[in-house]
Amino acid sequence: MNRNTSSIMSGLSLKFSLMLLFVLISITNVFADNKLSIDNFSIKPGETKEVAVNLDNSDVMTSLQMDVQLPSGLTCTALTLNPDRLDQNEQTLNLTPHPAGLYFVGIFSKNETNFVGNSGTLVYMTIKADADFKNKGTITILNAIASNIKAVD
Repeated sequence: MNRNTSSIMSGLSLKFSLMLLFVLISITNVFADNKLSIDNFSIKPGETKEVAVNLDNSDVMTSLQMDVQLPSGLTCTALTLNPDRLDQNEQTLNLTPHPAGLYFVGIFSKNETNFVGNSGTLVYMTIKADADFKNKGTITILNAIASNIKAVD
């Protein structure tokens, strides 16, 4: 009897593992249709560049917020919208610096207006390198969350 219980438990364990794998793959596929990225760029000490933040989205979106981590020696001095995808009368931008090169970036709808289109630049970040900037680095997008305002019937 002990042997049969072991077989049943290992069978249940295998089924549970397969079910968990299927759930994880399903969740990954939901998020795979929306891609947020920042253009690659090079910058010299003391230089300032405008860098595109791009969104390829299959879902309708009205708002987006994210944290952007910049390498040491880089700062974000401004955030401007791309008029091809956002309207200054319909969306508002928020750029809030936090310690250690972390910036909160928010794009919020004023009137439940969706982002225009499904691909391309949403905003431009103005990035400034310190005069003694020597490092290479990676800009990392963290905690990205988007929403779609839908009327409730």
